[in-house]
Amino acid sequence: MDFPPLDFSKIRTYPVADRANKVAVEAFAKPHTAGASFTSFLDSLPDFLAAQDLKTTDGGPIKGFALAGEDKKFHWAKAEIEHDHIVVSCPEVPEPVAIRYGWADNPDLNLVNSAGLPASPFRSDKWKQEPPPGAPGS
Repeated sequence: MDFPPLDFSKIRTYPVADRANKVAVEAFAKPHTAGASFTSFLDSLPDFLAAQDLKTTDGGPIKGFALAGEDKKFHWAKAEIEHDHIVVSCPEVPEPVAIRYGWADNPDLNLVNSAGLPASPFRSDKWKQEPPPGAPGS
């Protein structure tokens, strides 16, 4: 087969290069704060301590959090930024035992830190992966 030559001038490389540069600067110039990361899961209040100055890329609600109870069924959750924490809740899961963020094949996420670096996907459980119904990529 004969393929036309690739035109790399039309590929948006700046966003990728800019993000890589920010990660490198964060990693080598000062203590590591690149993106938010999971640090704890509390029994009664799902909450994770994250980097300061968290925000969403679109100014809307945080996307991508899911909670599960003892039944191991995940439900989409409401997540709000409160100071330097994210508080996660879900009426279908009054007593959560597990939390996931961005845990899908192609998640639609919008949580970033002040440098514009995205929060890393994580999960607190070790159960068989089953994203909530309607998850992108599922």
